[in-house]
Amino acid sequence: PHGTLKKFKHNVNSSITFPQWTTQMKNVYGQNSIIGIGYLLMSLFRDHIYKANNSYVPNLFCFGPRQQGKSTFVRSLMCLFGQPAQPDGINLEQGTTSTSMNRTIASYRNGMIWFNEFKNTISDYKIGLLKGIADGSGKSVGLKTAGNETRTVTPLSTAVISGQHLPSEPALFSRCVMLEFDGTKRNNEAF
Repeated sequence: PHGTLKKFKHNVNSSITFPQWTTQMKNVYGQNSIIGIGYLLMSLFRDHIYKANNSYVPNLFCFGPRQQGKSTFVRSLMCLFGQPAQPDGINLEQGTTSTSMNRTIASYRNGMIWFNEFKNTISDYKIGLLKGIADGSGKSVGLKTAGNETRTVTPLSTAVISGQHLPSEPALFSRCVMLEFDGTKRNNEAF
């Protein structure tokens, strides 16, 4: 975890203030920015909100056709956490293993993890992992010891999922706050 924590650092050389950033986000993304900024702020206090909200924090799901600003929107949110480990998020469709997803989920606390390129054809196991982030359920693994020891990988951060398709799996759909990116809500001049 310490390697990922080093990436959570404030850029003291930035000339943009938080109010300036939020204004620009609102100018570009309209109503989606309000929910996105609120989600970002909630992510900073995920541990407290999770406890106060019956062990539940929803995922943020950005969906819509290609080239409509989903990835740029999420990158804009993620940049407030410092240098991202994966600048384009964790690609769900191109070879990302479930083990890698579990390790990433366990590596961050009170931050956001971006899962990109969601499709309904990803494995049921990966869909289960995404569902588990919202309700804080993790994966239990047996340790290679002589006894019956196990270790549980528990989600400690929020998840932003993006892709062109809405989830068809009802349990994942119900665990997400949906933001639609269809090109009509984005101000390209402010972009």
